[in-house]
Amino acid sequence: MPEPTPVAFALPSGPIDARVLDVAIADADAAEIVIHLEIDAPAHRRVLDDRAFHLGPITGGAGRDEFDDAGPVRIEARLDDRFVAGLIEVAGTPASLAQLLGVIGTDSVLVSERSWHALSVTQEVAFDPDAEPDADASLVDAFEHGTLREGYRTMWGADTTGGLPLVASLAEVIESRFEGIEPLPDEPGFRWRLSGADTSWTCMVLVDEAVSCCVVYSFLDGQPTADPSVLHHRLTDLNTALRFGAWQLDERTGSIRFRSSIELPVRTDATALLGRLIERHLDIVDEYAALLLADLHT
Repeated sequence: MPEPTPVAFALPSGPIDARVLDVAIADADAAEIVIHLEIDAPAHRRVLDDRAFHLGPITGGAGRDEFDDAGPVRIEARLDDRFVAGLIEVAGTPASLAQLLGVIGTDSVLVSERSWHALSVTQEVAFDPDAEPDADASLVDAFEHGTLREGYRTMWGADTTGGLPLVASLAEVIESRFEGIEPLPDEPGFRWRLSGADTSWTCMVLVDEAVSCCVVYSFLDGQPTADPSVLHHRLTDLNTALRFGAWQLDERTGSIRFRSSIELPVRTDATALLGRLIERHLDIVDEYAALLLADLHT
């Protein structure tokens, strides 16, 4: 194994010292670059506090706070798709890439934590087989022929083809803005409650990775008691004036919802576009809900 390459990664709270243990350049359906970093335990705590390497509360996975405070921590991270092709052109081999990371300044986008998405975070398990004679044989064998590590995988570590998972980008957008977020039990997406100026509602966001599409729904509280024809007329009037999204009436339940969606081209900045989608969606719900529901409840 080659000697680790010292690299200073830029975090919001300041740079941290890391060691690049290895670099992998894969080119299956789409090229990708993955590195293994080693940092000390205090640096790992700073990484979590800064939500660095996209390690937010939702995207970061379970076990984030269970690491030993002394041992080094290893981060497997994938470079953002936008920078892969250019970096491979400049440094086409793993060794050249590692060397480049070691000499560029901390103002470079390549050593910004925002450019790397953590896939897994692990720490070596402290275990003495001699002190535990009844330990499982496979565990003893793991230590005799290497080391045993434990940790957590992230939403960014999901098996993907052709890009980073859209649902993880979505999680990162909403976890920084809202509270009480719950993953959907049977579909890739999330839901949470919101209150606006005049009403409250449930927001639900669904992701279809196969077609790179995200759909946002807001279900208004309460059951309108007006005649359905009156509701349809009012919804049509509102939708005619809208250039984004549409109000809908669920014929089965009589509830009103607002729907908007976006299809994201491959290798786009999904976080920025999803953030704008949700922001505009919620602004419209907050602005129009009271007008829509006026005189429709008993």
